Amino acid sequence: NIGTLDGTYLHTYKDTWAINMLTTQICGIGLLSLTHVMYIALQNQAESLKVSIVKITESERKYRSIHSNAGIGIFNLSFSGVISNANTRCAATFGYALDELKELKLQEIIYKDDINYVSDILVSIKRKETIHNNFETRCYHKEGHLIWTNIIVSSEETISSSPMFCICTVEDITEKKKLEEKNLNLEAHL
Repeated sequence: NIGTLDGTYLHTYKDTWAINMLTTQICGIGLLSLTHVMYIALQNQAESLKVSIVKITESERKYRSIHSNAGIGIFNLSFSGVISNANTRCAATFGYALDELKELKLQEIIYKDDINYVSDILVSIKRKETIHNNFETRCYHKEGHLIWTNIIVSSEETISSSPMFCICTVEDITEKKKLEEKNLNLEAHL
């Protein structure tokens, strides 16, 4: 009996010859088979990549549709205060065209007495002391008058040590504030 690497035994030379022939056949077609196997593997990877691209494209389309058609203003805000990626509802809230809004800094929109408060919130989010904040603040409308807004700021999800920007929603609550003030005045007179 002759021992083999896999622990089996060959009993005759005929068995050894049969195994050698099988090995020779495998090795003989090995280069072709290996090339074929690699081709099939690359085809499968290419097909998988195509499917992934379609899924990413569809996800991007859905995101853009939600962003564009949202009933609330949405914008991204860098920690240096630059507004980007705003939707039309956001631009309308502040009275600007989209292109005009994207050229502004938050400091140009937030009422001067509120800017330090808003800046502190952004610093807190950047330091990851909080992941989101909801606050009411006064803002300048393009036409020059003040509007009250409710802004929700959330940090972008990131695996890096600090987020690069905030995702914000904005809603005009001027009418609500006017009603609150009216109610306070009525209560004061009672």
